[in-house]
Amino acid sequence: PEALPSDVALPGDAHYDLWTEAPRGATLSLRTNLQPEALAEYFLHEWISQSWQNISDVQADTLRCLAFRKANRQVAITIESEPESDPSTRALLYLETLPELPAS
Repeated sequence: PEALPSDVALPGDAHYDLWTEAPRGATLSLRTNLQPEALAEYFLHEWISQSWQNISDVQADTLRCLAFRKANRQVAITIESEPESDPSTRALLYLETLPELPAS
């Protein structure tokens, strides 16, 4: 998507099937041929190299959830395998701009 910030790195073979924008953020759904573990490692390596801070990394059964923060932005990523009939990995990203806190 054109509105995707330049510091939000995506795998080269990723293709998206959903992009929605709302007042506080955007949602991106994509598929890739990377295995779930390889996709998680890609996000961890590439995003940290773009100065994102990894604030959460949770594995729950076949689902992996990552969260990153940078300045006033936060991104939650959910990674899971697609069914056997379409072997790929899906990632759902929610990019949120956090409200500015008043100066104290």
